Amino acid sequence: MGIELARFMSFFGTGVDLFFVISGFCMYLMYVSKKTTFNSTTYFGYLKKRWLRIAPAFYAAILLYGLFTVSFQISMFDSWYAIKNVMFINTFFTAPTQYAPHFWSLCTEWHFYLVLPFIVWGFQFLPFYRFIILLLLACLLFRFIVWIPNNDPHNILNYSIPNRLIEFLMGIIAAKLFLDKKKGWLISSVAGIVIGVVIAFAGRLLMTEAMQEHTGSIGVWARTFNLPLLSLGYALALLNTLQTKNWFAGLMESHLFNRIGKYSYSMYLWHWVIADQLTRYCMKYWFFSPFMQVNLIFLMSVAILYPVSVLSYKLFESFYFKNRKKDTLRKADLAK
Repeated sequence: MGIELARFMSFFGTGVDLFFVISGFCMYLMYVSKKTTFNSTTYFGYLKKRWLRIAPAFYAAILLYGLFTVSFQISMFDSWYAIKNVMFINTFFTAPTQYAPHFWSLCTEWHFYLVLPFIVWGFQFLPFYRFIILLLLACLLFRFIVWIPNNDPHNILNYSIPNRLIEFLMGIIAAKLFLDKKKGWLISSVAGIVIGVVIAFAGRLLMTEAMQEHTGSIGVWARTFNLPLLSLGYALALLNTLQTKNWFAGLMESHLFNRIGKYSYSMYLWHWVIADQLTRYCMKYWFFSPFMQVNLIFLMSVAILYPVSVLSYKLFESFYFKNRKKDTLRKADLAK
């Protein structure tokens, strides 16, 4: 029996879920390091910085994707669809995706930015782990209730922050353990990495079509716990990797991966349009086997994506980091 390459590759396609866990980890570390009091001034100042970080490149991508979709016929450009993305509210609407289906994750990411300060503020009233457990239980209850009917044709529930918050929370827990320098065989060992991968794999198995479409109680439990298990596994693997000196941690700290990390946001934004345009060209003019087409398109996409991402970084992102560096130096001078 042959194996469908696309289906096989899609089984491992959980990059967005890993991104959300990493985002929860990094954003918690970044936010608590500021040690600012929670009020309207600090809240909107924080949102302003987050907006300056992601919006310029994102807005450029929205414009270009929209123009590609209508073959650069400006009169056909769907301004309302673009505005919904610009305002980070596209995930609230039932209209089908017109372009860049991966943009939903930036909307959900922005919604996490909106709630993160309130989560950190909550730690002032309840101990960290007690409050986190309450949030996790609330998320699980939400997932259990909304996934009983398994009816979400436009992914409004799937992309919502109550449904996805559990992934960010797993990253926050990992960040807290990392900050507290907690050690143990489960969170600072190679065995912990392996266990994390196994748990993530179990969560991914629960996301398969056979489990998702199961009509009995097995299907409900699978739909409830698939993302929690996947994100728990990712959080464990992330924490153990950071706290364990091994070849994988060394690889992640290498110059190559630092460069990839530097341009990763631009890579995320532009990969779809490059792969899409190459696919359209290949389907029209090339007559290779599907296997050859997939591999050639992948290699060509990577070759084009890297310089495009470098250019995008210089145009839309570099100013943010330059300004942040200036602010850091200015605060250091004032502290002297």
